[in-house]
Amino acid sequence: MSDPDSGIDPVCGMTVNLANTQHRHVEGGHEFGFCSAGCKAQFVAAPADFLGEAIDPICGMRVDKPTCRHRAKRGADRYWFCSSKCKQTFIGEPAPAAPAAPAPAAPAAAPAALKAWYCPMDPEIESDSPGDCPKCGMALERTPGFALGPDPAAANAENPELIDMRRRLAIAVLLSVPLFVIAMLPMVVGSDPLTGWLGHGVQRWIELALATPVVLGCGWPFLVRGARSVWTRALNMWTLIGLGVGVAYVYSVVACLLPTAFPAALHDMHGNVPVYFEASATIITLVLVGQVLELRARGRTGAAIEALLGLSAKTARKLDADGREYDVPVDQVVPGDRLPPH
Repeated sequence: MSDPDSGIDPVCGMTVNLANTQHRHVEGGHEFGFCSAGCKAQFVAAPADFLGEAIDPICGMRVDKPTCRHRAKRGADRYWFCSSKCKQTFIGEPAPAAPAAPAPAAPAAAPAALKAWYCPMDPEIESDSPGDCPKCGMALERTPGFALGPDPAAANAENPELIDMRRRLAIAVLLSVPLFVIAMLPMVVGSDPLTGWLGHGVQRWIELALATPVVLGCGWPFLVRGARSVWTRALNMWTLIGLGVGVAYVYSVVACLLPTAFPAALHDMHGNVPVYFEASATIITLVLVGQVLELRARGRTGAAIEALLGLSAKTARKLDADGREYDVPVDQVVPGDRLPPH
């Protein structure tokens, strides 16, 4: 049941409790309550503006002004509505204005400039230069169709990211293969001839010398992506790669430089702490292989898409005011142009 003491502020439409409000006014034998002194002052100054009936400007229904809950104001004009739906429809429409001579049509807005690079996982990420996506960490890919721009030769050039990854992969393979052989040879032949020839200390320093360029040189972009994913709280595969490689490498460096810092339970019979230089370098090498294969495949896909775009029409046929047909470039067709049906 409704509260008999409640009412509607005839100015703003708010619900007012007549028993509690201090702002009241009697008009035409009926007592009205107001939410504030300002609403009361507006009503007292011109009560006829808030009494009687109004026409809903959307649906045309008659609305009782004092009890209407849905109302809006534009400038000095007030409007009353039968429902919230009509009010929302009205708010979304332009304000009514006096008839005027039709203005010349404004030129169509220029399309957004095409960016040369974008992220295939997050297409909203665009850039004018190659780099990494701040969200997923993937290398940006050349935008299909950018070759149709003003510099086709530069747009069709090979992806610099692929060139860089191939160079890193070549260096990583060159250093990781001997490192892997040194670390795994004892498990294959059942003995450790290199250790007997070089000694445990020298072998560890050789492993450190081989692994450091791979991890900190060839794998530096992956470590940066992993650190960025933690900083931005957008964890992805680079987080796992950076964490795994970083922990294995840092642990091995400390074990090589400060073996006495580890408890005796971690030492072998020769007093050495196991190191994992070959694991960190091998992970970086395998990730580089995956990056080269992925970038190559994405490049071929982009080239195929650009080839399809090259088959699209370059001109369109328009009709002038007299109905005559003429050809124009496709990018000059704007909304409102007349095109022939065929």
